[in-house]
Amino acid sequence: MNGGKRRVVRTPEGFDVDASSGEVLEDRPLDSGYSDFSGSVEGLPSYASSGSSHTSSICMDEESVNRVLDRILPGLVSILRNLLLGALCRNGSPPDAGLDVVRRVVEARLSMSVGDAVAYDSGGFIGLVVYRCLREAGVDEDSVLEVLKGIEGGRSVEGDVYRLVKNLYNSVIQSLDSALIRWVSRPSEAIDLEFASRVLNTSVKRARRALQIVTKIDGLGIQITSRKIDVSSGARDRERVLDVLSKLSRRLGVELSAPQPMVATVVVRLPFEIDLENLRKFGKAVKQGTRMKLEGSYWTALVFRKTVNIYVDLQNSLDRYRSALAEALPNVCRFAKITPAGLQPLESGEQPRP
Repeated sequence: MNGGKRRVVRTPEGFDVDASSGEVLEDRPLDSGYSDFSGSVEGLPSYASSGSSHTSSICMDEESVNRVLDRILPGLVSILRNLLLGALCRNGSPPDAGLDVVRRVVEARLSMSVGDAVAYDSGGFIGLVVYRCLREAGVDEDSVLEVLKGIEGGRSVEGDVYRLVKNLYNSVIQSLDSALIRWVSRPSEAIDLEFASRVLNTSVKRARRALQIVTKIDGLGIQITSRKIDVSSGARDRERVLDVLSKLSRRLGVELSAPQPMVATVVVRLPFEIDLENLRKFGKAVKQGTRMKLEGSYWTALVFRKTVNIYVDLQNSLDRYRSALAEALPNVCRFAKITPAGLQPLESGEQPRP
């Protein structure tokens, strides 16, 4: 950082970010409802399946199917073992839902390319995201897959591609670990904000014609209006959210509904730069000051030079932010500047994970 003052911008999703780097400086509860995040989900990325419909055949050609089956049979055996164990012990037949799980696993894997399948087998979901990103960036696919196999096996390989893959792999892990979720709970009756402000020892504020209370309870950001409560937490903090809402229910004297995940934010720091101008020209992105805005059917990505902030309309499905990451990041990586300078370790106070 230089000695100058940071220029801070506030995103519509409720975040204060550094205008030049995209670094999230402060996460605040949303000012209003989710009317700006009403995009419908037309489909998930190819590694996922809605399970709502099936084609009559999922076979491509026998050789390709056999290659994929060789990789997924161990997992299928485990699934079938559990299904049959439950059926035999309960003296019944495997439930349709269980059989649907098996079919969806097969379909998801068959929908992958051979490279996708190898990346997924080598590094799981994170390996798949890294592989798809670097493939779009023009990095040699075989080299990326070789590094992913080495990471899974605990082997270290010297070279620019190794450092690039390892740094991006670590960055994706960190982005998932630090993902922020906005939960919404609704009261059984209107909340008396004046009473709530006295109970919580805070004040009622006006924002966009609506009265609200913004506070923190047990480290979680809370926004209270008369008709709903927003809670901001980490992706793995649902139990903390439940505990906070239980306390609020007792203190406010109203019943609260189970929290529903509404909006997720995933921030990815990249080990290379993005060509923002080409992203605007050829990637259908919209310029917003020092950043570019890229939109999918249920996500919005704000792309900075070395940072991508992805905002996801979860529609009550917590896993959807992982789908959005796997869909959005490769679209951004297509415009990566992969140069010798771009292959250096991340500029960060923290060293990459071993």
